[in-house]
Amino acid sequence: MLTARENLWVTLVSISLLFITGMASGQDEKVEELVFKPGQLLRLDINEGGSVLAEGWDKSVIRIAWYDNSGDVEDHNISIEEDQDGCEVVAEWVKGRHRQTSSLHFRVKVPRMCDIEFRSNGGGLELINLEGRFSGRTAGGSISIKRCKGEAHLTSGGGEIEVIDCEMDGKITTGGGPVLVENVIGDLKATSGGGNVQYRNVRDRTGHSRGPGGGSADDYDPETILILTAGGEINVDEAPEGADVTTGGGDIHIENAAKFVHAKTGGGDIEIELEGGSVTAGTGAGDIDVTITGEGDGKGKGVRLASGYGDIRLVVPKGFSMDLDLRIAFTRNSSQDFQFVTELDIETEGSRDWDTSEGSPKKYLYGTGDIRGGKIPVEIRTTNGNIYITEK
Repeated sequence: MLTARENLWVTLVSISLLFITGMASGQDEKVEELVFKPGQLLRLDINEGGSVLAEGWDKSVIRIAWYDNSGDVEDHNISIEEDQDGCEVVAEWVKGRHRQTSSLHFRVKVPRMCDIEFRSNGGGLELINLEGRFSGRTAGGSISIKRCKGEAHLTSGGGEIEVIDCEMDGKITTGGGPVLVENVIGDLKATSGGGNVQYRNVRDRTGHSRGPGGGSADDYDPETILILTAGGEINVDEAPEGADVTTGGGDIHIENAAKFVHAKTGGGDIEIELEGGSVTAGTGAGDIDVTITGEGDGKGKGVRLASGYGDIRLVVPKGFSMDLDLRIAFTRNSSQDFQFVTELDIETEGSRDWDTSEGSPKKYLYGTGDIRGGKIPVEIRTTNGNIYITEK
């Protein structure tokens, strides 16, 4: 164990090393300043690949700083030219010094009102406190926009996207990576080819809440969980203000939810735990398990569950009032012995003939029941699976 004197010595050495490192980093940074009027255009063409942080300030000056955090800044040829529209920055490797990856970084200060065009062969873009039109693409890197206003048309080949505390229109896309849009007003659309797209407190210009699908829903609260993904598993640990989630294919797990849950997957199992309210869940093929622990205070109370192939289980609290509308379809090549598994008093009826109105021949088993006054409508549909309803 180190003595107090030894600990002090280690601390002083660490501080000294940090100071020396900071000095070295500062010495490697290049800086250039130019006159730049509000509303002008900044073009950033990072041919070799590199990241950019652009932040607005209250000066009619553009300050461009650049550094290489893992190599020599002299390995890069940086061209900065003024034109009638504003300013253009071009970054290329110095001949003979090309490396496999670039660690070039730009820190740019511009007047708050500024348009930006950005292109990089790999690297992130971060915009802070700006107002204007933002366009461009990166071959791979994150896109972050905070406290900005205007219109964005940006694309990443693969990287995270976040838009926070903005008033923004346009479209931002990533080939793969998570997307977060939070505290945003406007018609901005954000998409991912392979990651969760989550909206929190997003509203159009009329004040209506918006979800990742582009539609609006008055039931959404600023804290409602809104997730859309082209494919992959969705996990939500808690959703006290409700959840609306969709995946093109993958399992869905939602716990500690209240008010309402809407869950949809192209194929996969769904598990939902809801305090009370309404629940709608659908899967192209997979099991559905829903547990309701109380009636709650959600709007439009009701249960609608549907699976193209699989078992469905519904657990409700004792004394739950339900109007049951159940249907099991089974095909010729199935075991054809599917059933309603419940101790509740329900009436059942089966079809005699094969029905081809929905494609392949099917027979149906129907179940209905007015349980304790039928207060909550419960509609359950599945094919080649059982329906289980349990009071607990």
